[in-house]
Amino acid sequence: MARKPQLEPAWLVSLLNAWAYRSQRESSRALGWYSICPMLQSGIPGKARSYEPTGFSERDYSDLLVALQELELVNRMAIGRYFKPWARDAIDAEFTASDDTWLRRLRAGLDQLDSKLRLPVADWQECG
Repeated sequence: MARKPQLEPAWLVSLLNAWAYRSQRESSRALGWYSICPMLQSGIPGKARSYEPTGFSERDYSDLLVALQELELVNRMAIGRYFKPWARDAIDAEFTASDDTWLRRLRAGLDQLDSKLRLPVADWQECG
């Protein structure tokens, strides 16, 4: 059994994992079914907190979406193939490549995203 590759940077991998989970959660709500029984809705307390439990903000997700759209298509597909395994078969049907090629494209995409999303050192030093 193949081991999962070690991917860096860790903050970007965490953001992409949260993005994939969030996109799956959002797409499953569009099925026309209630997510909560309407009769019990009045007994459910409101949101307990106003921040994202992953630690990422709405702006982080929107910046990620913009950066993903700017990637080369094959690198974007490699990221989708890795972080959204439910889309893997559809991606493999369109783009055929070896596992090593997919891994190279994944790492290239992560490097490109890292350079687009990371603040320059001078910017974050001014914030602190």
